[in-house]
Amino acid sequence: MLDKFKVKDGQATGYQNGKELVTVPVKEPVVFRALRDKGL
Repeated sequence: MLDKFKVKDGQATGYQNGKELVTVPVKEPVVFRALRDKGL
């Protein structure tokens, strides 16, 4: 599970244990859902 997300320049970067794990375009609906579910 990702610890947190940072959204910048239209991309969401997910972090796990302080390390950058995944970066995806925010256009992806699944990312919107994940961010919303985390309350970000």
